[in-house]
Amino acid sequence: ATFVDHPQVAEAVTALQNQSAVALLGSPGCGRRTTGTVLLARRGVVVNRVVLDAEDLGRQLDITPGHGYLLDLDENRDQLTPKTGVWIGRLVAQLRSMNSCLVVRAHDRSWRALGLSDDALHITHLTSPAARPVFRRHLAAVTSETVAEDWEQREPIGHHLAGAAPPDGVRMARIVAKTIAARISLDQQLDQVISEYTNWAERLTTWFQDTTGPEHGYKRALLLAADALEGA
Repeated sequence: ATFVDHPQVAEAVTALQNQSAVALLGSPGCGRRTTGTVLLARRGVVVNRVVLDAEDLGRQLDITPGHGYLLDLDENRDQLTPKTGVWIGRLVAQLRSMNSCLVVRAHDRSWRALGLSDDALHITHLTSPAARPVFRRHLAAVTSETVAEDWEQREPIGHHLAGAAPPDGVRMARIVAKTIAARISLDQQLDQVISEYTNWAERLTTWFQDTTGPEHGYKRALLLAADALEGA
């Protein structure tokens, strides 16, 4: 319900159909895990997530016929070795023989450490979808298409999502979904959403400028502390 199609999805679908396996490479936040889950779900298989540890490399994965497996190498970067590459190559052969399939999720820069040959499994390099359609899909999933379209068209929303990463679109959608439940005007809702999305930076700056004079020393110290702890 929240998936935004990548330009490369069709290529990955074909690879999964023809070879039973595909590797999704890209930077964190570009949607590799979501894309992998969608690819397997569209194949009509049960989706299983696999995270390797050192002991797994000495044995075969317990495969169920007709299932799909999402192998997450981002969680175990210390396993990105030729030994893991050999294990993955054997896993692909095992899956093909059992009418199952595999999607591997990894970083672009670390994939070569596996030492896999180019024909071992197809590689699809994913690019990040724009944050704005990600925002709309996530908001529509928890509200409605009408509400999502209305919020997407608001200028401040488009301004703050321009050039943002997909996870920022998800975060904005969650803030909107929470805020629209409040019994305040639409303008107040929008102000609340933007303030929270920007971590209250503008609001804190305004409050700080309004607390001049020695009688506001404690309040100014409190605002400085809030700014220093941003992200914590």
